[in-house]
Amino acid sequence: MTDPESPDPDRNVAPTPAEPISLRTFSLASMFLFTTLTAFVLGMILWERGLGVALLIVSLPALLRTAQIVNRRKAKGIVMSFGGKLAAFCQSLALVSIIAGAAGGVFVAIGYAIVDAVGVGRVDAVSLFLGGVFAIAVSGSIGAFLIASFWRPRE
Repeated sequence: MTDPESPDPDRNVAPTPAEPISLRTFSLASMFLFTTLTAFVLGMILWERGLGVALLIVSLPALLRTAQIVNRRKAKGIVMSFGGKLAAFCQSLALVSIIAGAAGGVFVAIGYAIVDAVGVGRVDAVSLFLGGVFAIAVSGSIGAFLIASFWRPRE
């Protein structure tokens, strides 16, 4: 590429700086991790449907949080190794499991308490509905609080 205004037409123009590389790229190792997780979850769904769906529900937020950690560190110039990504995923998986367990425990406890209080010894559709609605509201707010408190990865 030559500069038409240059006195020497054989002189090349300095190359323009390339666009910055996007931070949302992935390596071959990351693709293999994602493929392995997908194959494992789908295999669990085929083997034991309920366990596979529970694993999917827990692993998807952990995968998103891990991607968030990797992108933040890449933006700071820190490249994570395969072991680092795996450790971040396991930590995220543990965090999501703790949050889901806490919200589920509160859901069960509140639901049983409301059903017992409203039902007064008998279980009917109204007491089950009220117990479920109240338990979802309380456990959802506790889950949202725990996610807001612990979701942001520490650098």
